[in-house]
Amino acid sequence: MARKTFDADSYLPSEEDQASTAFVFERHWAMAQLRDKSHRYFNDRSLIEYIDDSTKRWNGYVPPRDNQTFDWQARVFLNFTRNTVVTFLSKAALNMPKINITAVDKFGADDTRRAQVLDRLRQWSLNKENASWKYFQSSLDTVVKGTGVVYEGYKKTKRKIREIERYDCITGKVKAKEKEIIADSDCYRLNIPIEDMFFSNIYQSDIQEQDDLIWARRMSYGEAEKEFRKFANWKHVRPGGFWAAVQDTPFYKESAYGDLEDDQVYVMRYYSKADDRMIVNISGVTLYDDPIMFHHKNYPFALEIFEPLGTDFIYGKSLPDKVAHDQDVQNTLANMALDQNFLSIHKPILTQDEDDDEDTIVLVPGLVRKVNDINNYRVLNELEGPSASVMTMMQLFMKQGNDDANSIQGGGPLVTPQGGKVTARQAVMQEETARQTLGLNAMMFEKMELDLAKLRIPNLLQFQMLPETLKEVTGEDTSKLFYKAFRLDDVELSDGTYGTSIIRVFPDQESLPNQLDLDVEAEMANIKGKNVEIKAITPEYIRNVEYDVQAVPGSVFNRAKATEQALTLEMFQAVSPFLQFGFIDAEELFREVFKSFDRDPNKLIKQAQQPGQNPMAMLEAGAMPVGKGTPQVASQLGKAVKAPSLNQLANS
Repeated sequence: MARKTFDADSYLPSEEDQASTAFVFERHWAMAQLRDKSHRYFNDRSLIEYIDDSTKRWNGYVPPRDNQTFDWQARVFLNFTRNTVVTFLSKAALNMPKINITAVDKFGADDTRRAQVLDRLRQWSLNKENASWKYFQSSLDTVVKGTGVVYEGYKKTKRKIREIERYDCITGKVKAKEKEIIADSDCYRLNIPIEDMFFSNIYQSDIQEQDDLIWARRMSYGEAEKEFRKFANWKHVRPGGFWAAVQDTPFYKESAYGDLEDDQVYVMRYYSKADDRMIVNISGVTLYDDPIMFHHKNYPFALEIFEPLGTDFIYGKSLPDKVAHDQDVQNTLANMALDQNFLSIHKPILTQDEDDDEDTIVLVPGLVRKVNDINNYRVLNELEGPSASVMTMMQLFMKQGNDDANSIQGGGPLVTPQGGKVTARQAVMQEETARQTLGLNAMMFEKMELDLAKLRIPNLLQFQMLPETLKEVTGEDTSKLFYKAFRLDDVELSDGTYGTSIIRVFPDQESLPNQLDLDVEAEMANIKGKNVEIKAITPEYIRNVEYDVQAVPGSVFNRAKATEQALTLEMFQAVSPFLQFGFIDAEELFREVFKSFDRDPNKLIKQAQQPGQNPMAMLEAGAMPVGKGTPQVASQLGKAVKAPSLNQLANS
């Protein structure tokens, strides 16, 4: 891509813009000075120094050799910290916390239909941006640095494309026309490095209670242009030249600060809830100075910590810092043992011969060398490798480190006190112990997702349900068409089955289709083998509704597949004798069994059906067609299934 050139700009900002720019620079400088102070919580280090130490430990950083170390000395950095972080994330950050949404009508009664619509819209929005991967990224940042921040916003960008009208595959000639398309028009989340956030009061742990704050970062000119080019003053923004080093620089971002590159700009976003003020300033040019653009009027950020350093401190403790002493002891002992072993193999030589120097007496295999007097040389044969006591000490500290790591990871490997394979029941108990051990960290992750949900839902209602936003889908002629469709696959539908949920948004109440017509359309899809549920709503249907959002406790944990299967089979065996009484949904029971083995329940259940028969209904009734060798389900189902017990399954 060709580099964009700029003409000289004679931009003379207005008095208001000058005052706005001066104000933002002043607040940015003051907050940067506060952030870069040394703090007792960081062991008398600044935030940047604390982050540098944690990220170096996470990456196993080994500095270049200096004059204090010899070439032969070991400089090993064991992967203890990295393995601890990875194991922790594997247990506590692979599943996004589940969010439960409840809604009430104007009479205060539960409105499950509106709550379901809000939940589906949120899930649809998260699926579009691959939120599970972004959740893992923010979790990694939080664990490694101690504090993570996520921005919850909305972006709408357009770009020009050349639409091909005709292509000649023989000559390679193409006829195309240029058109502008909407590249993005969605709510989204963005992981923000904590060093890019500046707070007015670091001793206020609730980000929403800050007097004001600034999010500042470098961006390429092209990236900023996509987001801000429609702003009136964007034409005055020039990349490069602006000195942005108003704060300390992180170790792994050393090249990202200082003078801007020729294609970079410095973007500062200032927010103040108290004044309902938002300022966007790019490289000294004010683009926006007006009320906060979000209807919820909160800061569009959620903050997460790994563990609290104090209830009155906004930053958190990182996992690498928590196991720092274990890591340092292991590194020291390992390097000492390697150095001692190296010296025991390549033993030093003492000499009184003045004709020799230290470079000429080094022994190498096969060397033949003449000396003046063999008695002038003495090999230090008393130097031996690491003794048993040294190895015992290493094992002791490594065990201590592993014990400390297990307290963070939620338990060690699955073994019995006597060693060997564990039963499924023991595995369940150990998983429960892990949940309790990681309960504090899980609560932090759940709080982050809860705070983001409280920002995402009003943003969806504000930006995805505006008439001008919805009309972009179907154009101006919306008399016969719906505004927008939200599709979500593999979800639980209103009848308890799993399938595809489609929500269509119509302009107003008069344009809503008859629900019977939608049911017919869904039934036609069912005939084709697709389980579909279709609902039609208006923007006002969910815009004016009271709702509450809560995180589901413990939903971040992922139960082991074998344990899940064992528990499902045990449940099946326990409840199958009661199918004859009719108060247990047999089809749902079979669905749970099939899903635990990663099988599609719809395919398997349909294969079991015969024309004119419904085995699920017959199971609930307590009987099936009796033929030769066919037992009655009411009395024989338990014997026919004969599901293994947990212990049998685990020990098989």
